[in-house]
Amino acid sequence: MSFNFFMKTLLVPTNFSVSSAKSLQYATLLAKEFGSKIIVHHTYPQNSPIHLLSDLENQLHTFVSEYDFECYTDSENYLKIETSIQQGREKENIIKIIKKHDADILILSAKDRSQWEGIPFERLISQTLEQTLSSILIVPSEIELKERIEHVVFALSLDEEDADIIDSLLLFCEVLGAHLTCLHVSSNKEEKNLVNFQLKPLQEIYSSIPEEQMSFEITYNKSIQKGISNFLDTKPAQLLVMLTKERSFFEGLFHRSVSQGMSFQSKVPVMIVKL
Repeated sequence: MSFNFFMKTLLVPTNFSVSSAKSLQYATLLAKEFGSKIIVHHTYPQNSPIHLLSDLENQLHTFVSEYDFECYTDSENYLKIETSIQQGREKENIIKIIKKHDADILILSAKDRSQWEGIPFERLISQTLEQTLSSILIVPSEIELKERIEHVVFALSLDEEDADIIDSLLLFCEVLGAHLTCLHVSSNKEEKNLVNFQLKPLQEIYSSIPEEQMSFEITYNKSIQKGISNFLDTKPAQLLVMLTKERSFFEGLFHRSVSQGMSFQSKVPVMIVKL
């Protein structure tokens, strides 16, 4: 098993909102480093007036025009950004485009969760992961993006898949010039010795990697979400990577609470990697 870190094609759905513009901005950060093509897609309702298509095409062109003269890193070639407009239902169109273009990453805005025709945001994520080979990246609109991704955090589960993911993420971070933190959240501080014992083989495998490139961290919290959130408060990152098998966890990431306001997803973009 390996994580597809090459990112040849990135898909960014848009409803022309400020938050979806933030998703496109984040996509360009990745595309510049990986030489990716970006597809920006808009779905409009069936039975719409004929003149609407022309208006939407102009609106979509304006939406992406900010990046017309942006170049790939260390290259004079302009970013390759294609646009797509289709009638129908958003979810079905997204899945069709992913399959047609072999899109590696679907980049969504967390704030646009209400645009999916009444489909729960978590269901859109899970169905896309189940029906395609694409990973999903959710970008919070509230964050201020840096010019580059400097710090990536991998939510470590201490199981047999971890080493494969870490190998791929090290290559991913090498392209970005980013530091990789492998973070494990333990719910029981009394199991500290056990956690250290489980982590030791991984630390030995990567003992030759310089500390400025990679580090291991353990934090303790009864809630995995809060544990990661607290860690990111002290050591900010530009990307959190996690595995799809933790479905109950990533559903919790996008939960809104009246008492807590905007929850954990407002802090950092989250990439959900399919095993």
